[in-house]
Amino acid sequence: MKGQGVTVPSATDRTTSALLEQRTNEFTHQMRQQQDWMSQQAANLAATNLRLAQMKSPDVFQKYGPEIDATLRQFDPSTWTPQGIDTVVDMVRGRHYQELAQEHAERIAAQRAEQERNSLAVAAMPRSMAAPSAPPPSSNVLDRVTTPVYKAALDRLQLTQKTVDEFLAATYMKHDGLTKEQAEEKWVAQVNRGDVITDGKEMISPVFGYDHNPPRR
Repeated sequence: MKGQGVTVPSATDRTTSALLEQRTNEFTHQMRQQQDWMSQQAANLAATNLRLAQMKSPDVFQKYGPEIDATLRQFDPSTWTPQGIDTVVDMVRGRHYQELAQEHAERIAAQRAEQERNSLAVAAMPRSMAAPSAPPPSSNVLDRVTTPVYKAALDRLQLTQKTVDEFLAATYMKHDGLTKEQAEEKWVAQVNRGDVITDGKEMISPVFGYDHNPPRR
């Protein structure tokens, strides 16, 4: 429609323009929502990576946490990857390497001093208070019989280490497949329980595999 040199948009043109503006506004709103969502996701991921780094290097964050945070704030959170945060942590740690080295040396020196004090305290302790050292195990299996009455019975029989060794080899080691040490342990346990002794005077014959008649009363 024309009038006096001025073009007046038709109703169709006005409707088309309104629809175009509406579509543009909707698209702009959707894009803004998408950007907000992506920014939130990036922030959440950055926070997660930061917590993991804190768990990985708690001592550094405890001492230099504000400095690490200030350094990270110089970069966009989208760059806060695990590798990126580790780089910042190493950077801050490097700024204080002399301080950290001194603390490590002092800690080692304190541990050594504590060990020396403990050693001196043990050395100055009366022998009666010192922990007794365990006696070495006897090489003679007969010496490991601790029950007095049964030990006396074995002495009267005049058993020797050789006699016991021969018995163990022919019984526990041959038939049960035990080692010499295991066979000795089993035999000593039996003797101390009285399993191989009758009344504290004589030996039960089946244990040694020979007949022995007890004296008549």
